[in-house]
Amino acid sequence: MNRQIAENINNFLSSVSHAGEALKKNSNVIETKDKSIQDIVTKFNEELQQMKIVNSKGEFAVQLEETLHQYKEKSTSWMGLVNTYMNGKEFINQFEKSMLVVVFGNVNVGKSSLGNFIAGVFPEEIRTYYPPVPDFYVYDIADSKEKAKPTQMEKKEFKENYREETSTIQYYTLNNGLTWVDSPGIHSINGENEALAKKYVDYADLVVFVMSSSSPAKFDEFQELSRLMEKQKPVLVVINKSDMKIEDEIDGEICTLLVPKSDQDRNKQEKYVQDLFANNKDLELFKKVDSISVSVQLARQGVANNDEEKFEQSGINRFYKELGVILKNDTVEVKMLAPRQRVNSVIRDIISGFETETGRVDGITDMKNSFTQILANIEDKISYLQKLEQTLLQEVRMKSIPMIDLELSKMSVALQSGQQVENVKQKVTTIILNNFNEIIQKQVSKVLSEFKHSNIQTLNMKMDMALEAKYETFSYTEYKIKEVKRDPKNLFEKIGSVFGKEYTSIKKSSNEIERKLLVGDNSGQMLDSIISNFESEFQPVVKETLQNIVVEYFDSEKAILYKIMDKLDEVEQKISNELMECGEHA
Repeated sequence: MNRQIAENINNFLSSVSHAGEALKKNSNVIETKDKSIQDIVTKFNEELQQMKIVNSKGEFAVQLEETLHQYKEKSTSWMGLVNTYMNGKEFINQFEKSMLVVVFGNVNVGKSSLGNFIAGVFPEEIRTYYPPVPDFYVYDIADSKEKAKPTQMEKKEFKENYREETSTIQYYTLNNGLTWVDSPGIHSINGENEALAKKYVDYADLVVFVMSSSSPAKFDEFQELSRLMEKQKPVLVVINKSDMKIEDEIDGEICTLLVPKSDQDRNKQEKYVQDLFANNKDLELFKKVDSISVSVQLARQGVANNDEEKFEQSGINRFYKELGVILKNDTVEVKMLAPRQRVNSVIRDIISGFETETGRVDGITDMKNSFTQILANIEDKISYLQKLEQTLLQEVRMKSIPMIDLELSKMSVALQSGQQVENVKQKVTTIILNNFNEIIQKQVSKVLSEFKHSNIQTLNMKMDMALEAKYETFSYTEYKIKEVKRDPKNLFEKIGSVFGKEYTSIKKSSNEIERKLLVGDNSGQMLDSIISNFESEFQPVVKETLQNIVVEYFDSEKAILYKIMDKLDEVEQKISNELMECGEHA
């Protein structure tokens, strides 16, 4: 083969191989990321499904159970998202591992012959500088009752010069770096194959529109193409069969020769095509259109005959250079950006949520917000209960002290009447406990609608005194006067005594006497002691009761919430670590 022709072909094939190697490395990184994402989500889904609310009777138990159940289902939706993404990889992978050229055009414009030439479909004797012909594949939608899948073609080539099957889309991948897709005739794209054709266009790096030099730029062809182009894609118009036959005398014989059209004719046709796009608003979907004239037949003759001039005149070398543009490093980098963005998109959907046909599926952030709100509500309730301590103390005190005072007064009367009185400590404790049980039920029920208070039965209040009567001791001198007989003192008394008269004298005596008198009792002191010691004695009871309520009604929910939140943080961190930077690849 001519050295210059071989060099041109080899330069093109080397660019294809280089692009394929870079894309393959990138694809390996993507596949590793995909597997990691799938493993993270699968493991989290399994752990979430096993989480349960155990031994909880608080009013948040039902809400937490419902929320947990809801997100168990949404975790399944995550799995659906990831599985859908993975299932679509089979179709997408062939586009991410190579640069994608999608070829459109009408029948008999030379699409197949152009594709065969790029693939190196030549007789073996002139294939010296070409790698083995790649395998060819076909989507035959008409023969498939299920979703169309590619099948390998028996012959490694596109059929040329025959009426195309309207239902087939054919392709091959050259040097693992360039996938060439040959579509049905532009007017043959219909409901059967339009969706598949559009899918190829969506992933295309270049759309090649082939037309015949004999009747270039039919407007209806461009309109059909624009129907497929939902996204702006670079378009290259190839004006094929840009040649003509002439008769010439060679060695005395008249021969028919194939020669290129004049540069003037070619330039005129190329400019016409470019102006058509530039000046027509109906074709605004096309971002930019270049056009190039080629003759596949001339190129084949150039290769077969080692005719460098004919090969150059065919325009194929210009076409190689145009394809080379999409095989450059910066273009390959852009190509590798899409799968990285898709990986990041899946990650962000899992973290931030996503929309489906049936509605929105919450992401990790939404889940965290929901559980955080439940936790915040619980903390609000706990804070309320903690602040309730002083309220309970004050209300129990205000209600109990008058009642205790009344009971002490009754006991005091009984005591001073000599009656047996009740156990004061027991009576006081009963009053306080009854009031406390009543008030705490009322106060706590304001924040816990399902609150069922188990009445406190005992209260060990210290009381250092018992109800006792008060006595005072009085001392006084008791005087006694006693008349006693005495002897007569004088003559007259003696004479009188003879006649039986008795004489007496007054005898005085004194005695010191002490006496206790009931002056009241110590009920007032007892009441003062109860009042002054009430808070210090009763506060521990109130605090412990409220703490027990917090444990009984909230600890189980808080434990499961913290477990869920920790797991969500862990998953978010793991999956965020899989985000790919703009230039990240192998």
